[in-house]
Amino acid sequence: MSKYTPGPWSSADLSRPKEIGLSGQYDVGISLGFINTHDVERRNECQANVRLIAYAPDLLEKLQDIVTADESGDLCQELIDAAKDVIYQATGENP
Repeated sequence: MSKYTPGPWSSADLSRPKEIGLSGQYDVGISLGFINTHDVERRNECQANVRLIAYAPDLLEKLQDIVTADESGDLCQELIDAAKDVIYQATGENP
């Protein structure tokens, strides 16, 4: 498996109606990509996609924490609540 670009990632509204940016917060300012649409009506969908992609590293980390805790018998409400917080940040909706 290839190593992924570590977070934190962020989304950016580029003030262009068809383009939303996704970037990492690094000293060199690496840009990870853009989600474009030619349909302005789908802008909200694109923003939701970018938000989900931007929180992918956090979602993966919380899932790994839950699996590790479950395997060792240490799964607790604190981990579940932390996972719910990341889901909310990624989707804008309560899980």
